[in-house]
Amino acid sequence: MTISEFSSLSIPKKLQLLKEKGEFVGNRQVPSYTVSLFAFSGFFAEVHILKNLNQVQWIEIQNNKQILAEYTNDIDLNELLD
Repeated sequence: MTISEFSSLSIPKKLQLLKEKGEFVGNRQVPSYTVSLFAFSGFFAEVHILKNLNQVQWIEIQNNKQILAEYTNDIDLNELLD
């Protein structure tokens, strides 16, 4: 599936695909939202969940390297390098 094909889908269909065929990468917290990152079909997609309602508000393709790096901040690679 291409990015444009994925982008044209409804939120429920995107969420279904990510849950069934995507690979969960991690979560990050922003004011009012929990954002979950999934790898799917050669790209990354973020699911924005409104915390107080536990409801998906939107799903978007994410290719910003600074934002993607936020998902790896808690990974300590030093143990692997020793």
